[in-house]
Amino acid sequence: MVFLVASSFMQVACAADSEGTSPNNQDKPTSSWDDISDKLKVATAKGLSKLSWGLEWLGYKSGFGEQCTFVEHPGEDFSDNYTNPVSQYQEQIKSRLAEHLFRCSGKALVVFDEVQKVIPHTLDVLTSAMSSNAHLTYYRGGVERRIDTADVVFLLISDIGVAKMEQLLIQYDDRRHVPATQLENDVKRALDAQWTRLQFGKMVRQVVPFLPFEPQHIVLVIQAKLDQLSEYYQGVYWKSLAFDPALAPHLSTLESMLYIERRAVVRGVDVRKVFAKYGARNVETGPLQQLKSKLMRYARPWNPEAQFTVRLMPDERTIEIVACVEARANDQDKADESEGGGAIATLSCVSRWQGVFT
Repeated sequence: MVFLVASSFMQVACAADSEGTSPNNQDKPTSSWDDISDKLKVATAKGLSKLSWGLEWLGYKSGFGEQCTFVEHPGEDFSDNYTNPVSQYQEQIKSRLAEHLFRCSGKALVVFDEVQKVIPHTLDVLTSAMSSNAHLTYYRGGVERRIDTADVVFLLISDIGVAKMEQLLIQYDDRRHVPATQLENDVKRALDAQWTRLQFGKMVRQVVPFLPFEPQHIVLVIQAKLDQLSEYYQGVYWKSLAFDPALAPHLSTLESMLYIERRAVVRGVDVRKVFAKYGARNVETGPLQQLKSKLMRYARPWNPEAQFTVRLMPDERTIEIVACVEARANDQDKADESEGGGAIATLSCVSRWQGVFT
């Protein structure tokens, strides 16, 4: 079963939970392979929205009780078109998949991220594994072996076809009105053009076109990342970490976030739309990186009782990190409380840092 996730931002979305496993959520339930397959099909029908929170939900256990996760292949690892080590790449892909199938009862989710970077002929090695007579031939201990790959799901993540998506988006006032069938067919044709001989478009069972991000979508991604950051270290580094509602829109306009403008004449009218050049890829390495570095430096010493707030100052450029801690009651307060009076809680706040992000 082959799925194509056509999008430039999915490279980041697949790893959106970049912090790893939260200290407050170390144990996650595992599922059977049937559950995993059903989840993937449902998620595909819904646009694979769960991928925006990472792929850890696809974890399952093999027949040996061993934890099995997805097999990830970054396209960058197979992009050397100078020495062109196709045979080496093919052997690497085949041996890793065979080993996984051996450990995980013949079941696998194989993810190729940024598949457009893979040099020609590298993926030829998977043609038989993706065919209707799905199988993989490999050598183990000097003996040729054949393994059934009918229970293998291939997920190809790529920005192939993104230019066509942008052209289509300009034609419509609302992206919800873009015909899904036209999007899928355009992406499949672009995929065939990328690998003419393989005709990958005919192997793909389902195309999931994720439309290119516009500025308002980058704001939503940044806000989601801020919420994740706050929750991840809650009770460890701070009691709470709150953000000014204006912070995410501000961070989306920093120089580290790159945008491109597309223009077209639609029914005699000059139409202009702005798209995120690299999708959400710059969110983690740009504004989030700057914010985390300031928190890691100026929020110390860590206090799980501290209430932090990151706010945007009135000049709409300066960012401030404020830490508040509940003030301890003095002896008189304690005496009043012991006599039946209610304790008065006060917060002592201090500005830890002020500055401008670029």
